[in-house]
Amino acid sequence: MKYCKVELRFINQRKLSPSQPNSVLVFIETKSEEIFVNPTTGHQTSRSTPASPSFFDTINLCSSSHHHIRSLLRSRFVSYHFLCDILAPEIATEAINLGFGRNGFTFTVVVTVTNRTVSVTSNDTDIIENGSTREDKSRGIKEFEHGNRVVFHLFPRSLQSET
Repeated sequence: MKYCKVELRFINQRKLSPSQPNSVLVFIETKSEEIFVNPTTGHQTSRSTPASPSFFDTINLCSSSHHHIRSLLRSRFVSYHFLCDILAPEIATEAINLGFGRNGFTFTVVVTVTNRTVSVTSNDTDIIENGSTREDKSRGIKEFEHGNRVVFHLFPRSLQSET
């Protein structure tokens, strides 16, 4: 199962004089995380590595509208359009909190995008393939659902529809 986790942190917020520009430094880092789950024991092991080099850009705000901020972000972060939809309202809120329209400001947004892959690891592949062992047909995926919160959702969709 693959999914993406996005974390935002606002740092270095400073109010400036009204003559100063409203600038936002957006810093994006991406990580790849693999989580291996043993369905029998529920034990999880994870490994995290940087997925690509981090990058940043500065945007100067002349409006606190979500649409304006989203278009500024999309012009700079072409590969991350989904992030622009998340960031625009958050940046607008922070800009308003720092006094947009009354004074200048600067702040940094640190965005961490973690692409997670969760895999089931087991010596008994029959449980993974069939949902139960030949010796004990009463054991199956449902048992793991009670034993560990993540295992049930890890099986491929084709197996979920059969059970």
